[in-house]
Amino acid sequence: MSPDGDAPTPLSYAAAAVSGLLIACLMGYLAYDAFGPSSPPRITAVVVTGEIRRDDGQSYVPIEVANEGEDAAAGIVLEVAPEAADAGHQTIVDYLAGGESRRVVALVRSDRADSFRVRVVSYQEP
Repeated sequence: MSPDGDAPTPLSYAAAAVSGLLIACLMGYLAYDAFGPSSPPRITAVVVTGEIRRDDGQSYVPIEVANEGEDAAAGIVLEVAPEAADAGHQTIVDYLAGGESRRVVALVRSDRADSFRVRVVSYQEP
């Protein structure tokens, strides 16, 4: 038999119950996140027009790229071109997690262009 001091107290029972409940909630959330519905990548790209720099016949065009979906996207190909041009230059963003955004700067050979456009060409699902 154990001495009276080794018996569990009501406080230890309450702490065990709260801990068990927290672990069960955490496991439920992780299972829902892993197996629940998710939205595919939704890639958006916008030229930050106020921050375009020009130097020695090149334009430094900052682009804000965002993944508004929940799933990740890899190898995102962007095409950046002056508004008046037909073809543009491509740049690649390696990886964007769901809900993540990143700023990239594309170097475009154009000393006379005032405005640029960007479009998402493709991406891969990792």
